[in-house]
Amino acid sequence: MEFNLDQTNELLDALVMGSMVANYPEFVEAYGHEVADQKLGRMFSRDWDRLKEQVWEVTYPQYRVQLYALAAQEDARCEI
Repeated sequence: MEFNLDQTNELLDALVMGSMVANYPEFVEAYGHEVADQKLGRMFSRDWDRLKEQVWEVTYPQYRVQLYALAAQEDARCEI
């Protein structure tokens, strides 16, 4: 079996990206976007700088859906 550094980097990127995508919405909910970005930057260092735009692209739509759902619930509660 031949060792391929490119494949190893792709696998590591996928694992790191998966971890960031899984945790980012919870960090945003707990701390807000700015602090969440800082915290993930400290946790993932250069990987965050390199992959953060991809994380935002993946998580913002999901996060927006959650916010819209919460807003709709609040509107219903207030009978708006």
